[in-house]
Amino acid sequence: MSSTVELLESIIKFGGHQQLVRFLNSCDESRVFTTEVDEAKTAVAVANRLLNENSSRRDGLLVLKSLLGQIPSESLQANLFQWLQQALKGLSQKESSTTVIIAAEVI
Repeated sequence: MSSTVELLESIIKFGGHQQLVRFLNSCDESRVFTTEVDEAKTAVAVANRLLNENSSRRDGLLVLKSLLGQIPSESLQANLFQWLQQALKGLSQKESSTTVIIAAEVI
């Protein structure tokens, strides 16, 4: 059985934007990252990796948006400054209105 993060990685690599949104909505509804602490830590690492690249920032913001209400406060505190910086970069991506909207929602 694949882990949630393995499925997430596969969707990011092979799926489209809508498939990622549906998957993350399912993660939100099931609150999977609140019950699976190791999965949450790995998902935070995935979000950080995606956020650090202009080409994947939109996906990183989507993953981050899903994680924010589910991760332990320690993870939030450890990453908050970096996430704010990356969200602000997303706000400045003029070529993608979708990224700007998601970044604003995250902030």
